[in-house]
Amino acid sequence: MICDLHHIQVSKKLVIINSASSLVTRLLSITVLIWVQQYLLKNISVEEYSLLPIIYSLIIFLPVLTVIGTGGIKRYIVVAYAENREERITQIVSSMFPVLCLLGLCLFLLGGVLAWNIDSVLRVDPEYVDEAQLMLMLIMLLEAVRLPSHSLNSGLFVKQRFVLLNVILVCAECFRLVLLFILLLGVSVSVLSVVVATVVAGLVEVVVLVVVSRRLLPAQRVVPSAF
Repeated sequence: MICDLHHIQVSKKLVIINSASSLVTRLLSITVLIWVQQYLLKNISVEEYSLLPIIYSLIIFLPVLTVIGTGGIKRYIVVAYAENREERITQIVSSMFPVLCLLGLCLFLLGGVLAWNIDSVLRVDPEYVDEAQLMLMLIMLLEAVRLPSHSLNSGLFVKQRFVLLNVILVCAECFRLVLLFILLLGVSVSVLSVVVATVVAGLVEVVVLVVVSRRLLPAQRVVPSAF
């Protein structure tokens, strides 16, 4: 079947604006990262600081898992949208959502097992075992929620609202920065504060992306009978 792509137009202006907003997001992230690292190194012990690279070394495989689980969803939805087949979009979302929910649940359970045995898997100072376990579970929770959300956040991509997408991402990054300042300067100077700020901001970002995306593309919904 030949897709009718006439109603999907590419704007050079939007591409330029999107690239610029993406660059702003990256620069903001790098600036925050540099400040946080320097601040933590001055105010906490080396043993506690080492928890960050140790924990993130355990989840280095997650991006690959996400690509495997969600690769192609946006492409298939774009094709269905170009063919004006809203029922096909609903079928794709309804079929992938429960699968990704199951995958997310398995990921969270795997994180629970790793967290429970973290002192056996990695060399962690006994004083910081509880903190390391909580950090790992929080990160796994965020990734477990993100997986199924990929089946519901294609609206911005399909409608080419890349500027709006990057505005949301920049706002989420700013929210993470503000929350991080509040936690580090007003609550506790610890690596746990970094993870809490990241996870909370990440969950808010997921919710906003799904809500906005579904408003732009109402056919992107879960209907059990369409599985």
